[in-house]
Amino acid sequence: MQQFKLFDTLGFLTINTAFQAKQNLNSIFLRNGIDASMDQFVILSVLLINNGIVQKALSEQCCKSDSNITRILNVMENKELIERKKGKDARSRSIFITQKGTLLYQRLAPLAAAYNSQLFEGFSEEEIIIYRGLLMRMRENLMKREGERK
Repeated sequence: MQQFKLFDTLGFLTINTAFQAKQNLNSIFLRNGIDASMDQFVILSVLLINNGIVQKALSEQCCKSDSNITRILNVMENKELIERKKGKDARSRSIFITQKGTLLYQRLAPLAAAYNSQLFEGFSEEEIIIYRGLLMRMRENLMKREGERK
């Protein structure tokens, strides 16, 4: 029987690369004197587009579990970056970015943009388009499989 070579699979390489990219961006934020994480940056980015989104939809957009998004939002609320307000339904809570959250986003965005440029240094525009397309197809495959399990 041939051994499964996990470390050579594209799935493992994709996950490992994404994890390393996330860790590096977190380090860049800290080196610039900013106590924020990539997860917080993603949430602030979503709120700038969709302020007042309900927590469930936010967790889906950020691809985070309900418990993980709650933990991150607790930290962000303590830092006064966001505020949660009860929605029409007592169980739903809407999330709003604060002025402080907007100012933090404005500090983080240029750092994230510069880092993103570094990630794809040496890639042609065509390679980036192909890579994006492949990742989107992979995500569609994953979502299709998840839908089949429900």
